[in-house]
Amino acid sequence: MNIYIDKQPNMINFNDAFFNSYAIPFVKADNNIGATIRNSISKIEDVEFQGKDRIISKYNGYPLNLTELSTGCKTIINVLLSTSFIYTDGKYKRVNCGEGNIVINVAECGANYIKYLYSVKNGNIYMPTYRYTDNLKSIKGSFKIYKNGQMLEAFTNTDDLERWYMTNAQIGIT
Repeated sequence: MNIYIDKQPNMINFNDAFFNSYAIPFVKADNNIGATIRNSISKIEDVEFQGKDRIISKYNGYPLNLTELSTGCKTIINVLLSTSFIYTDGKYKRVNCGEGNIVINVAECGANYIKYLYSVKNGNIYMPTYRYTDNLKSIKGSFKIYKNGQMLEAFTNTDDLERWYMTNAQIGIT
């Protein structure tokens, strides 16, 4: 996970709009990416799919459109897809997975979604302050901190990532 602590020109600030416009075709896709994303949505929202484009509400059993997912869930899916899009010539363009450069602002992601956020293997996020939740167990992963286009630090778990944020916030780096 690439974590940017300064704003990026290729940053997505409105996760609902990006998801509704660009991510839904990935969710509906009849391939590994679509299956992976549908599985992630099922876990994150604790829902079942009815086909590839509707979920069943866990609260009342009614079918819902994908546009009705929570903003936190949409944010996580956008992070999963952030390496599949580039921003060029004023628009978003789909590229091969891993070649994308868009950065997802995770400010809209509530505390109940943080464990899913830190479990994303590859993604680009804007997170100027550490996001935590009570009872978060250490999550292993690859977390790289960037500022001004330069990598500052790299960590292999969220405990070390949290310590870095706490230390550097005090001296004004973040």
